[in-house]
Formats: sequence, C-alpha cells, structure tokens
Amino acid sequence: SLNRHTADQLRKAAEKAAEEIALTRRANETQWLHTIPTRITQPNLRRLVAHRGFHDPQGRSDLRPLENSLSAFEAAWSAGIHLCECDVALTRDEKIVLAHDEDFLRLALDPSRDKSAGKKVGDLTLKELIALTLKNGVRAPLLIDVLRSAAMIGGEARLVIEIKPGNTDVGMAVARLLGRYPDLMKRVAAIISFDLWCMHQLSTELL
Repeated sequence: SLNRHTADQLRKAAEKAAEEIALTRRANETQWLHTIPTRITQPNLRRLVAHRGFHDPQGRSDLRPLENSLSAFEAAWSAGIHLCECDVALTRDEKIVLAHDEDFLRLALDPSRDKSAGKKVGDLTLKELIALTLKNGVRAPLLIDVLRSAAMIGGEARLVIEIKPGNTDVGMAVARLLGRYPDLMKRVAAIISFDLWCMHQLSTELL
C-alpha cells in the first residue's frame, strides 16, 4: 500500500541520516586525534603514550576504535603519535594476544551467547579467539600483528608492552617472539610490569 511504501521510505531516510551523523562524529574524533601532534612540542610528543591505543575510555566503539584493537593502534600511529601501550596475555596454545582483562566479557559483541567470552584468555585457543567477535566486529589481535603493523607504518611507531603481575609465561613468550623476529625489536619502546620476578626473567632471556 501507499502508506506502507511511505513508511518504508521514511524509515530508510531516518536510518541513512543516523548513519551519516555517526560517521561525521567518528570523522570528527579522528580529525581531533590528528591535531594532537601539532599542538604539543616534540619532546612531549616523544613522551606521549596512547593507552591501549586510540579508544574511548568508557568502552564505546561507535566513535573510536575498541581498546587494544589493531585499528586503535594504527589510528594513533598514523596520526603521528609515537607510542602506544598495550596489554598482553597468553592463549592455551601459546599465542600472544592483546587483552587487558582476564576474559572478553566486557568487550565481546554478544557475551550472553558467546561462551568463549566468559572463558579466561589463558583457556582459549587461537581458533576460539578468531571466532570470538568483539564490539568492533573483529577479533582481538595477536602481538605480532600489531608489531608488524607498526613496522609497516614506520617512523616512530612503537609499542609499550605491559605484562600483568603473575603472567610470567607471557613474558617469556614475548622474549621468544622477539628473539625469533629481531627486526621487530625496534618496534618495542619498552616492556613494563609491576612483577619484579617477571622482569628479571625477561631481561635474562633477552640479554
């Protein structure tokens, strides 16, 4: 009927308008990011660290990339930010993944249906990780993915890798990874942890 056709047209127009508004707001966020390096001195820029990349601290993924996602780091580096901080964890099959929490309940797209979201990162395999969709529509990246991206972007793009206390295994895995790919070492600005024993083991392995 004519009324139904008109209603469909109005709905589509409203959806298009809402999408355009969302895209404009996201573009404005990105534009703001690109102004940061132009508004601070070079010495301060070298000290500036994008915590978990360029993301929304409240966890929203509609305006900025999701925390610890590949796009969060690529956006910051491409805007001229030198350093990005990330958190790492080790999967059950010993893959180094970027993750701040012990699980992905907070970041999963549908945590009520995806059983993997409630599992500890250390209990997940890479296969399960690939199948676990986050709010931004993609999976959590591996550390090597992010380091290779930094290498491709070049310049001063580097990572500050944080290892949570008690995660000695992931520290050793990071050391093995960098030993296997020495060219990626230049993309690591620092490895930090509040775990003194972890840092001792890491330094022993890397030296």
